[in-house]
This record gives sequence, C-alpha cells and structure tokens, in this order.
Amino acid sequence: MTEPLITAEDLLRTPDLGRCELVRGRLIRMAFAGAEHGAIACNIGAPLGLHVSQAGLGCVFGGGTGFHIEHNPSA
Repeated sequence: MTEPLITAEDLLRTPDLGRCELVRGRLIRMAFAGAEHGAIACNIGAPLGLHVSQAGLGCVFGGGTGFHIEHNPSA
C-alpha cells in the first residue's frame, strides 16, 4: 500500500516531524546534520553573509531554513 500524497499546507499543519523534505507530495525524512557539518557551514556562511550584506547583494540563509520551491507538486 502506498502512502497518500500530501501538500505543503498539510506539511505545515503537521507538528514535530523533525527534519524532512516534501518531494512531489511524498514526505522524505532526513537525518540531522552533525557537528562537523555545522562547523563547516559556519566557516563558509559567516564570511559569505558578511560579504553579501556589505555589498547589498541579498540574503544568505542557514541550512535549517525552509523554502517552498515548487507550486502544486503533488497534483
């Protein structure tokens, strides 16, 4: 039996899922990043964020930030 497809709105209404992605209506659970990953991300993200801010180029986001990239993917 296959799992029913869910929408981004369904995902937002579902608490405590942990780290996951919604790919074409299917929930993909992901492991949390470890300490080494966090250290590397900070070593890259901090100077990059400073440069982007000083140059007025936009925004830099951390790895835990959620994005809605595709509309109506579960249709």
